[in-house]
Amino acid sequence: KSPWLEEAKKHAKVVQWHRRKVLNAPEQALALQRALIQAELDTLAVFNSQIGWALVHENSQVLAKKVIAASFATIPLPMGFTSCPPFHLKGDHPTLTLLTDNDRHAAKLRDYCDIPADRVVVIPPRVTYAGESKRSGLTKKHIRVLWAGRGTDEKCPLAVLYAAMAMRDEADFHVFGDVPVVPHALDNLKYRGPFDGFESIDGTFDVYLMTSLSEGCPNTALEAIMADLPVVASDVGDLKKLSCVVYQANTDPQRMAANAVTALRAFMKTVGDFDTAKPKLIATGFAENFEASIKALAV
Repeated sequence: KSPWLEEAKKHAKVVQWHRRKVLNAPEQALALQRALIQAELDTLAVFNSQIGWALVHENSQVLAKKVIAASFATIPLPMGFTSCPPFHLKGDHPTLTLLTDNDRHAAKLRDYCDIPADRVVVIPPRVTYAGESKRSGLTKKHIRVLWAGRGTDEKCPLAVLYAAMAMRDEADFHVFGDVPVVPHALDNLKYRGPFDGFESIDGTFDVYLMTSLSEGCPNTALEAIMADLPVVASDVGDLKKLSCVVYQANTDPQRMAANAVTALRAFMKTVGDFDTAKPKLIATGFAENFEASIKALAV
C-alpha cells in the first residue's frame, strides 16, 4: 500500500521479498548482499528494512554507485531511532543519501549521523485522495470522531477505547482498520471494518483523531485534511506544521487517551469555526511537489 513503493515501480524493477522464514536474518543478509553486488546497481533504495540498513552500513560503497536510505519515524529511543538504522551511521559514506518525509526527523538524522547535511533530503509525502468531503455540516455538542489506520502498537488504537469511555455523553467514535475488536459495552464506540484509504470510509464526521506514538508526515492525516476534516493528533512528526490540533503523546494508552480527550474537548468549543483551508493548502502543495522531488533525487 506504500505510495513510495508504487512510485518506485514507475522507475525500477521491484522484486517482492517474501516473508516466509526460510532463511534466518544473517542468511537473508548474505543472500541479498550477493545479489545486490552481482546486479552492479546504479542506485539502491532502502525503505525501512533492518537488513537493508545493515547492508548499507557495512557495504554502502560497493552495493551501488548511489545509495538512498529512507527513514520516517521519530520515536526517541536510547540511540535516537526506531525505523531508522539499528546503529550509528559514522564515518565516510560518500554514496549515501538519507531520505525522510518530515523536517523534525531530518533534524534528528543530521544530529545523529556524521554525514554532510545536504545529504539528508526531505521529500514531501504523496497525497492521493481527491474524493468527496467527509465532514459533517452540523455543529454539535455530541461529535462524531473518526479513527482510521493500521492496528499496530505504534498507532496506539487502544487509546481510542479509553477515550470513548471518558466521552460517553460527548462523542461517538468510529474506528476503521485492522484493529482487534476489544470486548466492551460502549454504545459510542463502533468498529467499522477495513481501512483502505479515505475512499473506503463511508459517513461524515466532525474530526479525525490520531493517537500515534510515531509518525513522519502521515498520509492518513493528509487524506483527512483533503476530506475537509479537522485533525486532532498526538504531537509527532510534522503534524503541528500541518495546522493540526496537537497534544502530548504517551506510551501508556490511558495517558494518551486522557491527553486526546482534553484536546477533543477543547476542539469541541470551536468545532463550528474550525477552518481547514490552511492545512488543505499545505496538503495540496505536498501532492504537487512529490513527483518533482522524486525525479530530482534520481538524477
